[in-house]
Amino acid sequence: SDLKNSIHWTHILHINLSCLDQALSAIPFLDIYFLGVPMVSMLLYVWSREYPNSQISMYGLVQLRVSFTTTIYRTRCPL
Repeated sequence: SDLKNSIHWTHILHINLSCLDQALSAIPFLDIYFLGVPMVSMLLYVWSREYPNSQISMYGLVQLRVSFTTTIYRTRCPL
């Protein structure tokens, strides 16, 4: 089971990195700093799927279960 999870994690990481690399090469003026947010979101999503009942502190202010953080990061501000 651990090997299967490791392979799954590596596969998702590889796909995400290749997509970010494609985006960076397709749009040359796009800086790597702008692509950090999708990378962190992907890592948080995979980690939250693995450990859904873990607690995480958002900026040291709010304690949330990890399963809710993907919902928070996916929501778009209407403004």
